[in-house]
Amino acid sequence: MGFDSSAGWDAWWEATSDRRVPLVLALGAIVRQVPEFQPEAKAHLDDYDEVLPYILIADFARFVETELETEPLDEDVLVRSFSVLEDLAGGGPAGGGPAGGGPGGAGPAGVEPADGGPDGGLDDLLGAGFLEALWKVRADARPWMGPKIRQMVDDMERWYAAQAKGGEPEGGPVMGEGPVPGDRRS
Repeated sequence: MGFDSSAGWDAWWEATSDRRVPLVLALGAIVRQVPEFQPEAKAHLDDYDEVLPYILIADFARFVETELETEPLDEDVLVRSFSVLEDLAGGGPAGGGPAGGGPGGAGPAGVEPADGGPDGGLDDLLGAGFLEALWKVRADARPWMGPKIRQMVDDMERWYAAQAKGGEPEGGPVMGEGPVPGDRRS
């Protein structure tokens, strides 16, 4: 089922997505708060006929990477992109520009924060799905990150630094918790 532009994005998303799945809800929040990403999301849904969370969040990472590399920067798009991610990570809005740090608050309606979700999937989606895909421009993105996303990046980079030194870091690279999904070393 392809995108029906006559129905509008919200109506189409509602009709074609499993709204009970936290990862799909999270991605829906991203698409609603960053409408500039809608063409990529529509192409994803046209290609796959369903939401594949890790593929779509990687598409969003590439979208943000392109925004960071485009001159002049569209600050509004970057603020909204990182604010919705901060909301999903449970840290409230990232704020109004570089360095973020706005007031705390709940995430988008119906979406459990990453550290409070029953399936723990949002932290993996944000860490492994988005932040890992953003590796080339993470330093450029850092000023736009809120405190929760910044902490996730710090934890991930510490884990990789310990691994590079030949150490056995505890946990996985995503938020320093648990094994890496698909890691066969254990």
